[in-house]
Amino acid sequence: MITIKNYNGENNEILIRFLSQESFMVNSNSPRDSTISSILDYQKKTNNYGQQHGTIMINNKEEIVGFLGNLAFPAKYENKNFIAVQTTSAFIDKNYPGNFKKFINSFILSNEDTIKFSILPTEKIFSSFEKCGFVQVNKQRFNKQYYVVISPKEFLNEFLQKKEILKFISKFLFWLIPHNSEQTYKNNNYHCKLMLDFNNDYSQIEMDYEKRMYSFFSPVWNKNILENKFGNKLLPEKKNLKENEIFHFCCYNSTNEIIGSIVVKKIRNFNRLIISDIQTISNNQSFIVKSLIIEVLCCLKEIDYNSLMFYGIEEYYSAEILKNFKYFVKNTDKRIYYKPNNKIPPEKINFVFSDDDMNF
Repeated sequence: MITIKNYNGENNEILIRFLSQESFMVNSNSPRDSTISSILDYQKKTNNYGQQHGTIMINNKEEIVGFLGNLAFPAKYENKNFIAVQTTSAFIDKNYPGNFKKFINSFILSNEDTIKFSILPTEKIFSSFEKCGFVQVNKQRFNKQYYVVISPKEFLNEFLQKKEILKFISKFLFWLIPHNSEQTYKNNNYHCKLMLDFNNDYSQIEMDYEKRMYSFFSPVWNKNILENKFGNKLLPEKKNLKENEIFHFCCYNSTNEIIGSIVVKKIRNFNRLIISDIQTISNNQSFIVKSLIIEVLCCLKEIDYNSLMFYGIEEYYSAEILKNFKYFVKNTDKRIYYKPNNKIPPEKINFVFSDDDMNF
C-alpha cells in the first residue's frame, strides 16, 4: 500500500539519498555538485513562492518510494503577474511501478488555480501527461540539439564513449565533424567578460525583455531571478569546474552598460558546456549574440573542453548562433507540456530550456 503526501522540505537529506538510487541524481547536498540540491536550495531561498515543494510517495513502512518535484516561478502575460509551477525530478522505486499517474493527479489537484507545466519528462511518461489533459507547447524549440565544436576528436570520443566499436572508428572520422577554428575567436564586436556575481545592472536587458514578451506568457527575467537560479553555483574563475557549476558572461556597450548575458553550465560527465540562459537587448542583437558565443568558445579552449551545446533557447538566438558558427546537430524528442486553462492560450506560451530542471 502506498500513500501520496505533500512535501515541503521536511527531510532533504533522506530525499537526496532516495533520488541518488540507480545514479538518478548525485548523492550530494551541495548545489555545485547536484541538480536536485540546487533545486531544493532555490525552493528554500524563495519559499517556492508559497507553493508546495513536491509530492512524495510513502510505503507502509513510512519510507519514500517516489518523488515528483514542484517548482514555482513568477511569470507575466500582458502586464498581468502570475505564479506558475512546473514538475521537476520524477522518480519512483522500481518495486512500485504503475503509480506515476497518481503523482500527476496530485500535482493537478494541489495546484488547481495555478498555471501548470511539465518540463522535459522522459518518453515513457509522455502519454501519462497527455491522458491527464496536458498539451505540448513550443514544439519546434525542443526537437534538435546543437553542438558548436572546437575540438572535434575529443568531442566525437565523448559522443561515442559507450559505443566501443564506433569509438574506434571515430579515430579516423573525427575530421567529418564541423568545427570552429582559432580564427573564430578574433574580432569580437563587443567587450565581454566573466562575471564575479549577479549583483549587476541588467536594466537594459530587463526593459527590452518586458517589451518584447508583452504578448506572451513568459517567465520573469531580472537580476533577482538570475541570483536565485544560479547564484549558488557560480564559478568566478576558469578552473576546477564541478559537475553543476556555471560560468556567467556579460557583454558591454561603449558606455559600459550590460547589453547581453549568458549563463553556461557543465554537462554532467562530459567536457562540454550547455547554454542555461541567454538574453540580450534587441538593438544590434546579432553582434551581441556573436560576441557572447565567441567569449564562451574562448573559455572552452582555455579549460580544455570540446564543445558548447544548446537547445530550447529562443529561436532568434538559435538562428544567430547557427548563422555565425559551424555546428553538429542531433535530432531529439524533448517536450514541454502545459495544462490548458481559460487564462493563457497554448500558442501564447513562451518557454525556454534550462538544463538543471529550473526552466524559467
